[in-house]
Amino acid sequence: MPKISLILPVYNVASYLKRCLLSIEGFLGKDCQVILVNDGSTDNSPYLMHEFVSQHSTKDVIYIEQKNSGLSAARNAGIRKATGEYIWFIDTDDWLEDGAIDILNSKVLEMNADLIIMGRIERYPGKSRMIPKNMQYEEFGSGIQYFEKSIFEGKYRTQVWDKIIKRSIIVQNHLKFDEGLLYEDMLFMLRLISVAKLTITYPLYFYNYNQSNTGSISKTVRKKDLDILAFIEMSDKFVSSGLSALSLLSESYNLLLFNWVSTCLLNKYAQLSYTNNEAKEIYDKAIAHPIFKRAVKICLAADVGIRRRVFAWLIMHIPSLYKKVLIMAIKIKNLL
Repeated sequence: MPKISLILPVYNVASYLKRCLLSIEGFLGKDCQVILVNDGSTDNSPYLMHEFVSQHSTKDVIYIEQKNSGLSAARNAGIRKATGEYIWFIDTDDWLEDGAIDILNSKVLEMNADLIIMGRIERYPGKSRMIPKNMQYEEFGSGIQYFEKSIFEGKYRTQVWDKIIKRSIIVQNHLKFDEGLLYEDMLFMLRLISVAKLTITYPLYFYNYNQSNTGSISKTVRKKDLDILAFIEMSDKFVSSGLSALSLLSESYNLLLFNWVSTCLLNKYAQLSYTNNEAKEIYDKAIAHPIFKRAVKICLAADVGIRRRVFAWLIMHIPSLYKKVLIMAIKIKNLL
């Protein structure tokens, strides 16, 4: 059995793919399996993948081709083919630092954790930043213990690609990504932390998160962004099922929902809603959603930090001022 399986979904990322593939070459021949999932690419990506496969042992590299079905379906296809003790999902417009596999094999993967949480380097045009800052090595008896601490510290991250996951946890608990929806990492991670036992944070910054192409997305109005409201409904259903130690009224869980909606919808559509009617409709739907309103109410009374409580109070009592303050806060953050 390989020690780790890297799952790389690929869809029309030819301009970035070669850099990503070069960054994982060091994993090959070192007890590692690479799974390339071509999700119906129509650019030069298939050529680059076939070239990569031809240069390496078919034992180490698996190539899957499917019609375009989305990131979730591609990741799920990779899970089905994975045989490694651990799984690491890699987005193919990103890349890894050199030497990652040597440190993982010599230190991290031998700890037998269910969930390994690392840092990342966010790469912007002309600048970069390490997230989270001042990361410490810590051990937690469960994923929920990690979540309860990190969510209040502002360090909980929903994305799967800066984490390494024991494959047996995914298989035994029938975890998969919900297909056809955006923001697929969110509910997957909630389900994962609910079943994970030993969880560790490790101050390794191997993952380079490419932020050079996010500007156009942040200005594009997409009704699919409302998928986040479907996810908070699905999350409530999951928590209500008793499969998680969280409860519908817990402060930590509602802070998570508050963060989800704020980050994915409100932060994006606050400014756009002034000039675009469709954006205003999306923003208004998010603000009015009953689960989000419950999360706001609970956060207002909880120890979630002054900034979040001020935002929660403004949403409840002066929503028009909240929008203006939010826009100003985002502009200040972007300058830092």
